[in-house]
Amino acid sequence: MTHLSPRARRLRHCGFSLLEAIVAVAIFAMLSATVLFNYNNFNSRLGLEQQAHEVANWIRTAQAYALGVRGETASGAVFPAYGVHLERDLPDRVIFFADLDSDGEYDDDGTCGAVGTECKEIVKLKNGAQLSKLCGEIPGVTASSPDCGTYDNAEFIDIVFTRPNPDAAIKGDPGSGGGDSDYSEAIATFRSLKGYERSVDVWTTGQISIR
Repeated sequence: MTHLSPRARRLRHCGFSLLEAIVAVAIFAMLSATVLFNYNNFNSRLGLEQQAHEVANWIRTAQAYALGVRGETASGAVFPAYGVHLERDLPDRVIFFADLDSDGEYDDDGTCGAVGTECKEIVKLKNGAQLSKLCGEIPGVTASSPDCGTYDNAEFIDIVFTRPNPDAAIKGDPGSGGGDSDYSEAIATFRSLKGYERSVDVWTTGQISIR
């Protein structure tokens, strides 16, 4: 019979058994999956947050261009109003435009960026974010829609700034055949691929917020 020293006996019992190793690997796998899932969710939320801020920044840019009397020498309107166009049928983009004919609306009149056209830049949304809801409040009118509650369910909304007024003119089409509506507030809601939502809220006072 072989006699082991006390040190050898201790070393003999220091290793992992097969069962212990399997349990340790399973725990590590579960922790890794949880971290990866939370990381992907964090990235989705962060990407959507960035897109909402980018849309809000383009609205502020329209306001700054209008108040800063940015010129359009190739058009009849030397110092036109500027705005942002949002449309349900174009959920992956925002259109920055100059209101060359002063009608308070975006006119799709040719290639974006070409001389004499209202479209100045098409801003493509990133990270799979898309416009999911477009709502407008008509002063004194209570609507009823599945997407917008007591607000109007708009097909498109134009947010336009005209010098020297820092306030916004908000106009949209409810799609009911009754013509365009003037809104006191517009809410554009964007959704990520994972279903998270962020909204850009604009009032005629020129205030812009993200929620």
